[in-house]
Amino acid sequence: GWMQGRLSVRNVRVSDLVARLDNFAPGRFVALGDIADRTISGSFPTTDVDGSLETVAAAIGGNVVRTSPWLTVIY
Repeated sequence: GWMQGRLSVRNVRVSDLVARLDNFAPGRFVALGDIADRTISGSFPTTDVDGSLETVAAAIGGNVVRTSPWLTVIY
């Protein structure tokens, strides 16, 4: 899927997914707190990493904060 602009995962920790999405966009993405240890499955577009993070947050009851153009936190 990554060759077609998607990242597909099954039962991975949110922190691991966020770290993988971090490779597809400028800046740094970090998962904090209990959210980081939750697991998620799905297919996420690597061409819209911000949208992917929003989707992850909505699916697990989390929030996304962009503290600057260089740091985005999901918690």
